[in-house]
Amino acid sequence: MFDVFVYGSVLAGERNHHHIAPFLKAVQPGTLRGRLYDTGNGYPALVLDDVNGYEVVGEWYLITGAGLKKFDELEEYFGPGHPDNEYDRVQVKDLHHNREGWVYVWHDSRGCREVASGSWRKHLGRE
Repeated sequence: MFDVFVYGSVLAGERNHHHIAPFLKAVQPGTLRGRLYDTGNGYPALVLDDVNGYEVVGEWYLITGAGLKKFDELEEYFGPGHPDNEYDRVQVKDLHHNREGWVYVWHDSRGCREVASGSWRKHLGRE
């Protein structure tokens, strides 16, 4: 089993949740230090930022090994340092809960607009 921090289109009720739902075993709220960006393609990207105090809210998903493979496919992650990666998968620790696991991140904003609230659902008017 694997813990994955989810902050965007894979959240329950969002457009890509159905891809991960069959592998989902448990859900808990979570928060990471970072900045969220609207890619303009219907999903966000997270840039980790431990320095400036910004927070991104999301959920921790406990998933199966097959679920992690599905996440990698959905996030276009082909392995560490692969030149075709859309996102990188890195280990993180939650700010407020005793939880750690994987998250899919960008290393910079790529010129995208910041989601100031740090919440994808809030940004979409669903919270």
